[in-house]
Amino acid sequence: MIIDLQAKYKPFKQQFLAHIAPYQIVLYGGAMWSGKTRWLCADIIWRAWNFPGSQGAIIRRNLPSLKRSTWRTFLQLVDDRMIKRMNQQDNYVEFKNGSIIFFMEANEQKDPEFYKFGGVELTFFGIDEAQEVAEKALLMLLPKLRHLPRGFKHIEDLPPNLRRVDLTANPAPGWLKEKFVDRNGKDPISIYIPARVFDNPYKPKNAIETLRSQFGGNEALFKRMVLGDWNAVNEEDVWLLIDPTWIEDAIVENEEEGIYANENLPIYLGVDVARVKDKLVIAKVKERRLIGFETYKNVRIPDIVNLLEQKIKREGIAPENIVIDAIGVGAGVVDDLQNRGYDVKPFMAGQKPFKNDEIINEMGGEFVEFANLRAQAYWLVRKLFQNGMIEISNTIEDLELFKNELLSIKYKLQAERVIQIETKDKIRQKLGRSPDYADAFVMAIFAKHLAGQLNRIIWV
Repeated sequence: MIIDLQAKYKPFKQQFLAHIAPYQIVLYGGAMWSGKTRWLCADIIWRAWNFPGSQGAIIRRNLPSLKRSTWRTFLQLVDDRMIKRMNQQDNYVEFKNGSIIFFMEANEQKDPEFYKFGGVELTFFGIDEAQEVAEKALLMLLPKLRHLPRGFKHIEDLPPNLRRVDLTANPAPGWLKEKFVDRNGKDPISIYIPARVFDNPYKPKNAIETLRSQFGGNEALFKRMVLGDWNAVNEEDVWLLIDPTWIEDAIVENEEEGIYANENLPIYLGVDVARVKDKLVIAKVKERRLIGFETYKNVRIPDIVNLLEQKIKREGIAPENIVIDAIGVGAGVVDDLQNRGYDVKPFMAGQKPFKNDEIINEMGGEFVEFANLRAQAYWLVRKLFQNGMIEISNTIEDLELFKNELLSIKYKLQAERVIQIETKDKIRQKLGRSPDYADAFVMAIFAKHLAGQLNRIIWV
């Protein structure tokens, strides 16, 4: 069967150079929207189709992000006539020529020794968003490049560079920059090829302007993620709480897709209460998928109490799934609703962090501590984003404002192993407004961990 792979994929110049690069390891890295994932998927498909009986792998740090992003790109590029079997339970695709492509995660938090790679043998593989993956994963996978396609008896007989490793990445501090970018041209088996959004003729319209707006004037972040400048990686970037790629990977375009598509999942509300002249923001989350924001202006405590009571009665939202910022005027909202018999939960940012097995497991068993409950809640959201466990509906109004707030928040080490999140005042100085959308969202995500806590506000 003759299939023209270019019917669905026509590489532009930088992609083409990365395809033909005569090296065993190719890092095609740089800007967002520069065609990196399309290049990786196309390269793996081409190798699998042209060398029958080969075995390849497409890898990301976690499976949820892989399925929402990389897998979707793969399906856009692969020709259905190639496929013999598509097993989404075991995460592999078998071609009619006997080649197999595995879809795998490399999450050192879940599998520190990468035992999942133990029995696999590969001819080639690619790691998408490799800046999220530990170097140890690559080192564990390299010896696995020993599977021979049909018709070959010895590794020495294989065509040059068929045993190939494709890497994509956005600029970030760490092993990729040190091993491949800073040493580019000094290693005989690897090469770094810049990926720039300007080189992509298929980029979204107004892509540059959209990204500049999203990054909210953060010039260093703009240079990294839009210009693909690895030299813009500095110490400040290390302290960015949420990576831009995690947010993009979390976007769900079809409400029926993703891990939280079930209609029967619980709804949680995070309520960021404001003074009368400011804006009230309510974040609505289905399990771990953000499905909407509601904003109200010029509302007083009685108005907010009545609004939330109607949500309990008419929308059937469980009172214990409603979390309210209980600092300042929010305390009055909590008191009034609890006096009416509704077990809503107060969120006290300065309260001591929780210590229980459930939340420790969700944090991945990290050996860190937190300055207060706010730091713990934001860190939980960071870990969930990192592991692909957050989803965001793409139909949300004010989505860009929400993204902008997440990208403005940094953390620091207050003491050894003690995580602290930037103060609201400092974030407000950068944004020109309070991060109300982000705060409401974090409270909604943290709601399930408040369900078993005391009803009443504890002043600390």
